Amino acid sequence: MINPKKITIDEKNIFNEYYSMCRYKNSEANFTNMFIWKDGYDMAYDVVDGFLVLMAKTTKGQPFYYFPAGKGDLKSAIEKLDAYYTDLGTGYSIRPLTEDTKHTLENEMPGFFRFERHRDYDDYVYETKNLIELQGKEYHAKKNHFNSFIKNYQYSYNRITPDTKDACKTKIIEWIKERAEENVAEIKSVEEMFEHFEKLDVIGAFLEVDGDIAAITVGERHQGTALIHIEKANTQYKGAYAAINKLFLQNEFSDLKYVNREEDMGIPGLRKAKLSYHPAFMIEKYIAYKTEE
Repeated sequence: MINPKKITIDEKNIFNEYYSMCRYKNSEANFTNMFIWKDGYDMAYDVVDGFLVLMAKTTKGQPFYYFPAGKGDLKSAIEKLDAYYTDLGTGYSIRPLTEDTKHTLENEMPGFFRFERHRDYDDYVYETKNLIELQGKEYHAKKNHFNSFIKNYQYSYNRITPDTKDACKTKIIEWIKERAEENVAEIKSVEEMFEHFEKLDVIGAFLEVDGDIAAITVGERHQGTALIHIEKANTQYKGAYAAINKLFLQNEFSDLKYVNREEDMGIPGLRKAKLSYHPAFMIEKYIAYKTEE
């Protein structure tokens, strides 16, 4: 029997144990992301035949589960999940799949699933050195933005600490609410991040100009890669985004070869911004549906 359970901060070590067996590189295969978005996507989990399985729903309420993490009888686990969703009568998909997990699923269950590319959720992965040094023609504009910031503002780079995390949380939520469409799930994810900041083992930093927070970012080390969860800035400070991007990597992750800046969610402006930093490669994503559906 499958018995979905809610995710709490106490499951962090359990999740890390199962995912360390597989070393999935995609940004979703990370406890922080799962934990902070658990309410927005109605997430729950169970262990099935040696695999941890994260079950969730899309923003439209469509059930799906993450590709199982662990070691055991994968085919048996997938068959049990299929029976579970069949009994519920809801239908389901498996997402997000990478090229590797897609091939694994095809080999384990040939013909059972059909696959669709999901470009909006591809991860952008960059060479850390390139984003720190900003050398060459392709980074000329970014370097100008950074130089403009350090020239025009007296700024300080600060690690987020227990004494400053509430101010950073408040500022990020303020910036989210200033957008045309307020994202309730995003606000909740920020609240979860900062409420459990120390236990999540994330690293955060902010730029301060004349006592005002100009930019904030949060990331962590994930499977040997820097993973950026949050990056927000006050666009009234010209070059603030370029500055927090460069300085955070320079101060916290310069020893790592790659940085994963997650997906663009199909947002045109975000896609343009992420492409402008010239990714070294993309982690392509797929969705699996039962062939009969």
